[in-house]
Amino acid sequence: MASPDARTSFARVADAGITGYAADDGAALHFTGNQFAQALSSGESSSAYLFRPMNGGVEERALPVTYLGTQRAAAGVKIGVW
Repeated sequence: MASPDARTSFARVADAGITGYAADDGAALHFTGNQFAQALSSGESSSAYLFRPMNGGVEERALPVTYLGTQRAAAGVKIGVW
């Protein structure tokens, strides 16, 4: 995570019994409805995190991140209809 202040803020939220998510600059969190679906990144070093209450403390977990920078559509592949 980018700053210690952000980590402290998320820890307070988890201490209150609330699960939270965070993403570095260049990363995005994708939700389907209210369910986390995936983390995506435009930068190879960007990360995403889950903070949740755990046994009277806070668990911080790095989430898997899909790097989008090297994925390209092959020539001739239909991408969409406008």
